[in-house]
Amino acid sequence: MREHKGKITGTHACFYYYGSDHLMINMLNFILEGVTQNEAVIVSMEDSSSQSLLSLIRKIGINTERVGCVHAKALIESHKESGVFGLKQMAQSLSTAAEEKGCKGIRWILQASFAIHETSKQDFLNLENDLTKAIKGTNAALICVYDFWDYMSQQKTIDEEIINSSARTHGYRLYCNKYMKLR
Repeated sequence: MREHKGKITGTHACFYYYGSDHLMINMLNFILEGVTQNEAVIVSMEDSSSQSLLSLIRKIGINTERVGCVHAKALIESHKESGVFGLKQMAQSLSTAAEEKGCKGIRWILQASFAIHETSKQDFLNLENDLTKAIKGTNAALICVYDFWDYMSQQKTIDEEIINSSARTHGYRLYCNKYMKLR
């Protein structure tokens, strides 16, 4: 892996977290970096994770007007109906809405376990296969976050197939607070 320097728009990255504290601190840093670059943030996470993250953002004094939520089910339904084109349309629509509010683009956080619980494992795997193509060339940076504790301890939602797919479908990984190019 080598560090990716510069803009991250148009990228599809992954992040493996071990417990909610690990997730929160890393996503908070990801959001802070986006805010300093005048980017909006879209969160597609379980309600408890979204609320914890929004609470942390408010505590450190960041305006949450540029933070929105999109259900993972909407993303997956768009993919099921229109494939890569539907995903790209959704990303461009969210980016355009952010730009109309004065932002340069969006950072989008998608929690894999949330997407799977809202739809199905197969729907998520199908989505993952097309996200890189859909995000490329947009003003969106998408990061899919995976519960590595679940994978290591019980594989209730995040199992071997999901982890192997994540390693294959992402071009970048957030690691030690840096965007690392995987290929």
